[in-house]
Amino acid sequence: MCLFLEQRKTDKCRFGQVIEVVRAAPGQELCPVELLQQWVDIQISRGVLPHEPLFQQIDGRRFARRPGEDCLSGGPLDYQQLRRYLFRMLAEASGLDADELRQLYGTQSLRSGGATAVAEADQVFDHEFNQFGGWSSSSACATYKASSLDRRLAVSRSMPHAQISDAASATGGELTEQEKEDVACLE
Repeated sequence: MCLFLEQRKTDKCRFGQVIEVVRAAPGQELCPVELLQQWVDIQISRGVLPHEPLFQQIDGRRFARRPGEDCLSGGPLDYQQLRRYLFRMLAEASGLDADELRQLYGTQSLRSGGATAVAEADQVFDHEFNQFGGWSSSSACATYKASSLDRRLAVSRSMPHAQISDAASATGGELTEQEKEDVACLE
């Protein structure tokens, strides 16, 4: 699926950008292409026109076209509404309390989780990753990536003072028993 993003923070000349999104692999529970297509179908059924924002603000002052349906304002969804609705949906789906979720996570948590997963897969070049995510530089992107414990320990293992045991080498970098004990006190 190709998405045209009319403007992004890093698109200073406002040329817009096309982002390609692939379908999920067979057997995956969620597919971004299918979910977006379902959302587009819902929006079309609500009367949203092609030139209007795909994600619109909810307007509590107007009457909805159908009973039980939110009334859309026609304007783009703002951050606060996105956050409120996102956490309400996550709470309903997970059975957790929405207020607790709001305290633990922000909308950037989704961006950070995605960035971390792609970085750990290590299958794309940094400049491609930055362009897809809308980051102007690798350093801007790095603030969204979290490193796994194994990746953080790999940095320490590569230092000149590190004494990598034959067991660690044989296991392809898996934690040795001693490393597990050393790390247990940090967690």
